[in-house]
Amino acid sequence: MYGPNTNTGPLVFMLEAQARYIARSLKPLQAGKASSVEVNPGINQWYQNWLQGRLAKTAWNAANNYFKSPSGKIVTQWPGDVTTYWVMTRLLRRFANTYRSGDVAPASAGSQTSESENKNAA
Repeated sequence: MYGPNTNTGPLVFMLEAQARYIARSLKPLQAGKASSVEVNPGINQWYQNWLQGRLAKTAWNAANNYFKSPSGKIVTQWPGDVTTYWVMTRLLRRFANTYRSGDVAPASAGSQTSESENKNAA
């Protein structure tokens, strides 16, 4: 946790939002409803474009500094308020995560569900 792009005001609030996102993302795995969780590449690309677009308008983008990676992307800072981050971790999880069934037996009794049934299970 603590990154990328999460350095901002009240850090504990950001860490709590991340922990909640992670815990809720793992629930279908704990319940045996899925064997893996993956980030949807399209949603990740949308998010990265949105994030870097916002960061391009900041002072961090105006100079070479430790906020930037060798590629020039700003990788440490969050470009907005913590409320936006909190809302995004609450809402985007449903679209960002793809769950898959595999060879792992479910923790609870019953049959495994198909991959399509597990998509966005959380």
